[in-house]
Amino acid sequence: MDGAAARDRKIVFRSNEPTESPTGEMVPDPGEPFATAMASVNYGKASERRQAGADSAEATATARVLSTEKTRAINADHIAELDEATWNVAGNVPWGRRHRDITLVRRA
Repeated sequence: MDGAAARDRKIVFRSNEPTESPTGEMVPDPGEPFATAMASVNYGKASERRQAGADSAEATATARVLSTEKTRAINADHIAELDEATWNVAGNVPWGRRHRDITLVRRA
């Protein structure tokens, strides 16, 4: 069971599609916030993080959020803002009956 105290990170999900600028041009900029949730974030074991650093691999994280209509709709077309970094959404799967596990990959 995941207690409320474990969800201690605010995560903002945005659309990753081009948006219209005030001048009417389409610009590659994240859109308005799609969903905001409190998440329990797992960055993996220290050994996995060290190996990823040695391999120059991308850092991954899993954010566990409450399952809502908006969090169920999050997919690879979204980005996440977490811990002052921008992450690509790689997956969104149910975890139990009340939560979603959203896999994130840090953007380069």
